[in-house]
Amino acid sequence: MKELNELVGQAKFVADWYGSDWSSALCQDKDGKQAHEIICESRGESVISTGSNSNEASWLCDYLELCSPANILAIAEAFRALEQESQKNLDGALAWQQCAETAEEKLATAVRAVNNLDAERNALRAKLAELEKLNESRWSLHDGIARPIGINKDDLVYLKMKRQEIKLPYPAGMVNWKHDGGEFDVIAWASVNAPMGPAPAVILAELDKQEPAATVFRKGDAVSVCMIGADLPEGYSDLFAKAAPAVSLAELVPGERDLVAERQNGFYERAIGWNEYRAAILRNIEEQSQ
Repeated sequence: MKELNELVGQAKFVADWYGSDWSSALCQDKDGKQAHEIICESRGESVISTGSNSNEASWLCDYLELCSPANILAIAEAFRALEQESQKNLDGALAWQQCAETAEEKLATAVRAVNNLDAERNALRAKLAELEKLNESRWSLHDGIARPIGINKDDLVYLKMKRQEIKLPYPAGMVNWKHDGGEFDVIAWASVNAPMGPAPAVILAELDKQEPAATVFRKGDAVSVCMIGADLPEGYSDLFAKAAPAVSLAELVPGERDLVAERQNGFYERAIGWNEYRAAILRNIEEQSQ
């Protein structure tokens, strides 16, 4: 680019002195002598005269015509236009490359997000499977004849039917316990008062708080009471007067549903039923504890 600018400067300098539009011509002086010359068309002046009409002189003037300031400036302008177009294309290519890199980064971020969501989903599925295993011990199979013994009509139960599982507490007196071969036959039931979750760990913690009522010695099938509250060697066990207190059933009852939020989600009526069932459960627990 530096050399081009220098050439343009020289061409402009020559154009100022001798004009820019040159032509090769065979001229004749007043004495009738012919010679090949370079003339400026716009000025009508001779720029260079070879003083000869030989072929070599003609070739030289033709070459100088091609190298006229006008031709040099036109070539320089075309070169600069090509350079600007090339730079524009380069900028466009760089912009597309940047867009591609940004898209690739966004894609990688999206892939990581999907992988994280997939991992969270698998973790939730595993947790749900664990909870299902814990809850399976609560279910009692139904013989398909009548309401199970020990379940009053006002008691609330969970139900497993052939078609679906009812996870909301349901009054036992409103259940069709007799099988009729339909999709809503009850195949298993669970009382809302059945303990869920880590109840055994809580019971063991309560056992640790009690003082033994007596100490017994066991050998084979024989068991004998030795003394009360003694620290005895291996083979002796503490005997407690009563079982550990059960876990507070009220603490196992799920919380109330937010009616405002459930209305927005379209589950207002279901939320009202949930809260009513929950209140009934708590009343039942309170009555049984008195």
